[in-house]
Amino acid sequence: MSLPTKHQRLADEAIGGQLDDQRSLKADNEMLINGFQSIRQRVVGKHPLEALEKTYQQRMDNQGFSLLKSVQGIHAPLRLIHERRAAQHMRRLPGLSSSNLMLDVLTGRDEEIGPQDYLNDVNETLEVMAPIHMLCERQ
Repeated sequence: MSLPTKHQRLADEAIGGQLDDQRSLKADNEMLINGFQSIRQRVVGKHPLEALEKTYQQRMDNQGFSLLKSVQGIHAPLRLIHERRAAQHMRRLPGLSSSNLMLDVLTGRDEEIGPQDYLNDVNETLEVMAPIHMLCERQ
């Protein structure tokens, strides 16, 4: 059993420090992401239309799948679901974020302009400035 080299310790510290920075960024920006929270919002809850808006895309997909199933059979929606699942699992090397263009094309979101296009996407992963080889070995 050997001790880690100076290069390995520096790389581990750099990766750990960047992960801590990402966690602190997420914790600091909660108010910017969610807005001001009042006691009334915590007690009463959210507006019913907000819940409907969040599930709108899923409901439209299910409606389209049921229409496809009745017209073309069970194979058509299953094929679309498997294509989308395959597009979701395509990733780049560690440290690089993916735009998921293939998934956007399959779902039709490439033709729409929404807030996620001109604002920073909340769910987008941050790029990590670390040795790529160390990140590949971590996976």
